[in-house]
Amino acid sequence: MKFFWHLKKLLVQTAEPVQPAEPVQPPQPAQPKEYPIALIIGEAGVGKTKFYNKINDTEALQYEIVDTISFDFKNDIEYREQQISEFQSIFDSKPNKVATLFFVVKFERTDLMKRSILNIYPYFKKFQSQITLVVTHFDLSDDQEQDKIDLQRAFKMFKAKSILFVDQEATKEELIDQIRASDCLIPIEEGYQFDLTDTIFEKHNEQEGQEMMNALQQMTVRS
Repeated sequence: MKFFWHLKKLLVQTAEPVQPAEPVQPPQPAQPKEYPIALIIGEAGVGKTKFYNKINDTEALQYEIVDTISFDFKNDIEYREQQISEFQSIFDSKPNKVATLFFVVKFERTDLMKRSILNIYPYFKKFQSQITLVVTHFDLSDDQEQDKIDLQRAFKMFKAKSILFVDQEATKEELIDQIRASDCLIPIEEGYQFDLTDTIFEKHNEQEGQEMMNALQQMTVRS
């Protein structure tokens, strides 16, 4: 009996203390993946939204496509303010995520196309290496091969990254293939900044903002 008593005492002394069970953590929801952003910019009637509807496939492009309000900085001060605010809202909500700018223009006479681009280009000139020109309604061309050559030469002044030529009946698959082949969607690297300093979209204090609006009004009167 004494043997069993000593054995029991030894087992009690050497037994590991029972650890409390770790609480089971609920599974954490997966964080939504953030992609670089491409803005689609153009005047009214150029086929901007139709282009957006066809290429808006985040998973296929690994890019977020954002359509913007019809661009017009010349005719109405209040509408111009609204446009600036909408662009600022995009830039603020996704800081340093905008990496590609699609400027959409409808195929017509070359001088009219250049004028349409020039209505937009000065406000984004700082980002010219990130601009891709998109020529819609290109099926209206009677000689697409020659017109491509001529327009690439005419648009050289804009120093755009690439030019896309889009027929009205182009399918989503055709457009996505063309975008991939053109390498126009710019990847974002660590430390990338979409710096709005010295652009019309830079946020200023109230006094500076009023001075800017006065300058814009004077530009409108002169034009």
